[in-house]
Amino acid sequence: MPAGVEFPALETLSLSGCIVDLESLLSRCPRLVVLRLKPRWIWVEDDDLTVHSASLQELVVDTEVTWISRVDIIAPMLKQLTMSLCLCEEFNISILAPMVEKVSWHCRYGIDPVGFDLWQLERIRLQKDERQGHETELAFLQIHAYNTIFLPYVDNFAHEIENHIIAEFSVLELNLTTKGHVSLTRSREKEACLTNCPCEPMNWRTQIIALTSLGEVEINGFEGEDHALDFQKLIFKSAPILKRMIVKLSGEVSTSNDGCNKIYDIFKVYSSVDCYIYHSSGKYICVFHA
Repeated sequence: MPAGVEFPALETLSLSGCIVDLESLLSRCPRLVVLRLKPRWIWVEDDDLTVHSASLQELVVDTEVTWISRVDIIAPMLKQLTMSLCLCEEFNISILAPMVEKVSWHCRYGIDPVGFDLWQLERIRLQKDERQGHETELAFLQIHAYNTIFLPYVDNFAHEIENHIIAEFSVLELNLTTKGHVSLTRSREKEACLTNCPCEPMNWRTQIIALTSLGEVEINGFEGEDHALDFQKLIFKSAPILKRMIVKLSGEVSTSNDGCNKIYDIFKVYSSVDCYIYHSSGKYICVFHA
C-alpha cells in the first residue's frame, strides 16, 4: 500500500482471500469499529495476527485453514471478540482488551503434540457472554483431548491453558476421547496393562491440583471403577471451595453394586459438599447435603 494512504472515515472492514499486513493497515484506519477476517482463506504475514486499534469494538477472525503462531491484540475499546484459529507449534498469545464483554474463542491444534500425561490437546474453546442488565453470565472453558501413548512430548499442558485464559470462566468442561489399549472399554474382559504401561501415570493419586476456584463438578457416565473413584477423591482434595458434585451413573452401574456403594462412602466423608447421584436414565437416586 502506498505511503500516506489512509481511510479516516472507515468504520467496518471485511477481508478475505488476501495476504495482508494488518498492523500497517489498521494504523491507517483511525475510526475503525468492526473488523472481520473471513471466510477462512486469509493469510497474515509471518503467521502473525497483530491487531492494534484504539477504536475497534468488534473483532471476528475465522482462519482455521491458516496456521497462526502469534496473536497480539491491543484494543482498549473492544467489546466483542470472536476467534477461530489453527495454532502452530510454540505459539504466543497476548491480548489486552479490558472492556470485552462477549468472547467466543476456539483454537484447534495441529500435529504438533501438546498435552498432559498420556493426553494430547485437540482443541480448546472459551465462551463468555455478559448480558447487560442481567445477573446471568455464561462463561465456560472446554478442553478436548485424546489419548496417544506413542508420541513423546513434554508436559506443557499448564502453560498452554494459560495462553487461552483471556477471560474469567466459572465452568470447566473436560472432554477426553480414548482409543486403543487405554480406551477404558465397557466390555467385561479388558486388556491387562503391560509393565510400566503409560496408561497408568506414576503417583497421580497423590498429586494436588490447584482447583482453588472450582465450585461445581458434574461427572457423566460414572462406572464406579477404582481409578474413577480415586479421581473423584482427588477432585475433592484439590477444590477447597467446592459446593456441589453431580454424578450421573453409567447404564452398567446399578444402585446396589459395589461401585455405587463406594460412591456413597466417599460422599459421606466429604460432607461439606452437596452431592447428587442420578441414574443413566436421568432418574434421581439420592442426595447428600452439606
